Amino acid sequence: MSEFVHPEDFSVLNHVMSINVGVPQTYTQKLESSTQFTLRMTSKLPKRSCGFMFAGYKTILCTGFVRGIAVNGIVRGEILLASGQMIDRPGLPEVPLSSQQFLFRTTPDLRIVFCDSR
Repeated sequence: MSEFVHPEDFSVLNHVMSINVGVPQTYTQKLESSTQFTLRMTSKLPKRSCGFMFAGYKTILCTGFVRGIAVNGIVRGEILLASGQMIDRPGLPEVPLSSQQFLFRTTPDLRIVFCDSR
């Protein structure tokens, strides 16, 4: 993970991963906390980014939840499950498409919400 996330954004990940829920000191409890945050991440894809990168990083909006188990008041076994969506920078140049290409958008569950009229 360290090779993809911007070095200054590790504090964001540490904050997201800490579940701040009052936990009684005497028994085991499952914890869950929903979260939304942004990260800057590098892309290892070939240069097809169409200007979406700034200083080598893309801004990703992550939405998900953190789960953990508290045993005797100590949180153990935290996991983060999140999906990410790239945030477009304003003023991006539009990329011309050839006659053999088309553009479409989907929701996170892969339903098509827009398809080019070609």
